[in-house]
Amino acid sequence: RKRGLTLVVRIVYNNMPKRFLGLQIHPWHTPKPHYTYRISTGSSYDFQKTRTFDDPKVDNRTIRTYNGVRLVVSQEGNIASFDKAAFLVTCTSALGLLAVANFVTDFIMLRCLEKANEYHEHKHEQVSDQKGYKGVTVTSSS
Repeated sequence: RKRGLTLVVRIVYNNMPKRFLGLQIHPWHTPKPHYTYRISTGSSYDFQKTRTFDDPKVDNRTIRTYNGVRLVVSQEGNIASFDKAAFLVTCTSALGLLAVANFVTDFIMLRCLEKANEYHEHKHEQVSDQKGYKGVTVTSSS
């Protein structure tokens, strides 16, 4: 060999299904990853070392060239898993936003609109079920 060698090993992993992800990843099951290996080679002049062995008393000298091997390993990919903390944060944020939306809607309806008194009467109106059950009072917190 007159040159060094570069050996590149590329590892790609993924556990994402081809179809809908929502029902395949949950707290009790995570799909196994699939690995793909790609290996390529190439020559390299960067991994050569030349040494001289000479003695000033001698008329000739010895030159040795050492060729090295560079090994490059790269990995990339995606692993999908269920994160309980992210799920809880998302759920509590959604519930908080629903409460804020309810409050803002009630506030605008009962305090800012022209027919606020009429809305207030209908909001707390007692209704009866058609099957003969007793009346149910519909109330809201605001």
